[in-house]
Amino acid sequence: MRERSRELQKRGLWYHVVLFIGGTMLLVSANLILTPALLWVVPVTILWGVFLMWHAWQVFGKG
Repeated sequence: MRERSRELQKRGLWYHVVLFIGGTMLLVSANLILTPALLWVVPVTILWGVFLMWHAWQVFGKG
C-alpha cells in the first residue's frame, strides 16, 4: 500500500513538471505578445518553480 502511495506521488510530480513546462511556455508567449516591455512572467515562473521544487522535496526528500 505504501508503494502505491509513493507511485501516485511520483505521478503527481511528473504531472506538475509537465504542467509547469507547458504553462510557462504559454505564459511566456502571452507575455511577449501582450506586454513585451514588461516581463511579468519572470517572477511568476520563479515562484512556480519554487513550488515545484517544494513538491519534489515532498516526494523524494522524505525517507
